[in-house]
Amino acid sequence: MNFFRKRSLLHEGRQWAVLDRVRSPYGILMVIQREERSIQRRRLLNDELIQNTYDPRLCKSLSTFTGALVGLARAYTARVKSALCLGVGAGMVPRQLAADGAAVDAVEINPHITRVAKEWFDFDPARMNLVHAEGRAFAEESLAEYDLIVLDVFLGGAAPLHFFTREAAEIFHGRLRPEGVLVVNTFGEFDPRQREMSASFHKTLRMVFGGASVGAHASGRGNVFHVAVRGRDLELLHSPDFSGEHPDIQFELQMMWEGRREFDSAKGEVLSDAMLGG
Repeated sequence: MNFFRKRSLLHEGRQWAVLDRVRSPYGILMVIQREERSIQRRRLLNDELIQNTYDPRLCKSLSTFTGALVGLARAYTARVKSALCLGVGAGMVPRQLAADGAAVDAVEINPHITRVAKEWFDFDPARMNLVHAEGRAFAEESLAEYDLIVLDVFLGGAAPLHFFTREAAEIFHGRLRPEGVLVVNTFGEFDPRQREMSASFHKTLRMVFGGASVGAHASGRGNVFHVAVRGRDLELLHSPDFSGEHPDIQFELQMMWEGRREFDSAKGEVLSDAMLGG
């Protein structure tokens, strides 16, 4: 049977119903769904990489990284009046920030994924300023300043390196208001290569923002969340509260919060655009 006509998909050892398939310039998008423990799980895949898992009955994300990004932003930012989200995916993070009352610029390179997010994941572009553009270029060309920047960009199984160099960090630093916060999702603990990359990115952020202004959290499940603040030490401003997140992910979110990561200063190297090649 033609791949685009299949109505089910074997994914993570289980059968999922296929709700939608879309070809895009950045890979094949799929929306799949299954019932598990009385929870309806709807998942967005981009070339089999999970973009988000969603409970359409509760209208809440089942992906820990969503709650982690929003939770860290709330904990370390005095007040999020304005936010720049680089990478939209299923739209959960910009949606939550907009619901908090922030003016959100949401930048996504792939217009097909935002169409899918709107149709299947309750994403409402009218609640924010949605821009289809390359994220680093948008930030570099923008004149706006933000209380918060959320970086959550992936292509295939990795994040594009040009978002993680010293030059990129300087762009993001320049787009933040004084005491503004940058929160970044990475695949930082899945294997030795990615752990090395995490150490390098941490070192890069320390060079741009200053050592006392940078930190990281992780739950031990693979993702590492880097945080950097402009012009002050990284200090808790609000106690984290995950009670509004899906009950299935609240425990792991608490593990993420308690899982502060320290990096050996002897490991890693400052990343630069010169490493990108042609």
